[in-house]
Amino acid sequence: IKASTSTHDKESPNSKGRTQLIGSSDYIHNLNSKIQKLSRSQSSIVIYGPQGTSKKTIAKCIHNLSHRKSSDFVSFDCIEDHQEVCELFAGVEDNGLLANANGSTLFLENIDSLTVSIQNKLIHILESKKISLHDGSKMDLDIRFICTSNSSLEEKITMGEFKQALYDRLCVIPLTTLTLHEHKEDIPGLTKNILTEYSEMWEVLPCKIDSDALHSLCMYS
Repeated sequence: IKASTSTHDKESPNSKGRTQLIGSSDYIHNLNSKIQKLSRSQSSIVIYGPQGTSKKTIAKCIHNLSHRKSSDFVSFDCIEDHQEVCELFAGVEDNGLLANANGSTLFLENIDSLTVSIQNKLIHILESKKISLHDGSKMDLDIRFICTSNSSLEEKITMGEFKQALYDRLCVIPLTTLTLHEHKEDIPGLTKNILTEYSEMWEVLPCKIDSDALHSLCMYS
């Protein structure tokens, strides 16, 4: 299984080097302040919130402000169907996800989707602080973990679907994102920024949005 790096993410063209979120609302200001503080920490983070609330962009901003910024931001979606535990952490032909992300930030999306068997494997690695390579050697673990979950991990722990030991190691600092509906005042600024980025990417004159169209966007639920 190959993890994606920031150079392969199909997001806005300038997202790779972004260090803050776009917006003027109190919510965005507070979130950008947290991003600044968290970039100076090495603690693991879990980001809660619905899909489409910039969780991956938040993780990239933290990475881009951290001392790990010279290394590629590595992301992996845990919702994928993994047949073997070893495929995730140490492949036969390569050194696996953790080795590829060592020294950098590893963004684990939908960590609540990991099977219990994979959770146990990850717990063992985090406890030993070692990564096994395909040649049998060991590498010291040096990864900043940032995870996301669309559901309550505390509830999953109660139901026996998520390991308390893994939660204690990967969910040290919680963040919660809001839907755009809850900070609609940021829609005009986001729209302008998106149009500017794609104008530069396509090498065309700056694009503008009709006022009626922008009003319609702001009225959506």
